[in-house]
Amino acid sequence: MPGVLTDRVDRLGRWALGRVAWLPASAGLLLAALVDLGWGHVPARRVMLRQARRQVLFTGVQALPMVTTISVMLGCTLILESLPTVPRVGAETMLSTIWVHVVVREIGPLLAGLIVTGRTGGAVAADLGCMKAGGEVEALRAMAIDPVALLVVPRVVGITAATVALTVYLVLLTMLAGIAAALVAPWITGDVLVYSLLNALDLTDLAIALLKGLTFGLVISAIACHRGLEVSRAITEVPVAVGATVVRCIIVIVFVNALLTLLWLV
Repeated sequence: MPGVLTDRVDRLGRWALGRVAWLPASAGLLLAALVDLGWGHVPARRVMLRQARRQVLFTGVQALPMVTTISVMLGCTLILESLPTVPRVGAETMLSTIWVHVVVREIGPLLAGLIVTGRTGGAVAADLGCMKAGGEVEALRAMAIDPVALLVVPRVVGITAATVALTVYLVLLTMLAGIAAALVAPWITGDVLVYSLLNALDLTDLAIALLKGLTFGLVISAIACHRGLEVSRAITEVPVAVGATVVRCIIVIVFVNALLTLLWLV
């Protein structure tokens, strides 16, 4: 009986380790990409940055219409849902503090990370997966070209930069949309809300938002690149890689968001 129990525990442990083996592998790929970016040859870095600009265009610039729509709707909804109730208890200044913390520290960065995950994470995994299944990655190695430097580094740089920029854009536009909705709302004085919002907002809130945006960008790019390069020569694995990338990114982003918030509060 002890032998059977030990065998079951061993199999359970092996299964659990196998389910999270992609975490250290993704972290190692990210570390290798950062090393190539910092200590690679100057001509190679120029190629990397040229490709990174294209990634920024896809991840950040082309996502602006969607992010703009979501930000305006989110800001108006949050403020219009809060304003009818808060003035009844005389807590306009408290509303500003809570609203800043929720939008700037939590919802803004997290929503930006989820948008990048759904729009770019799966696309990167599909792109690299098709290249891996088509033998292009092996062809690069045969020509003595490092696939990490050519394929991973530009995506890490581009996705991270775009995620940070989208986080700032989403937070600011959400705040502006909420202020605009408050100015036209009949149940509160708009200038009072604006004044209290400016007093509640400080550099610490913006620093936390930037830190989360930077972390989410690194996480999304590392997981997407690793899962895409995991694809074998079977093209049918590409859709599986896309789905796994999105799920893994969401899980890690939510966990990292909670962890950073907890560390800051402690």
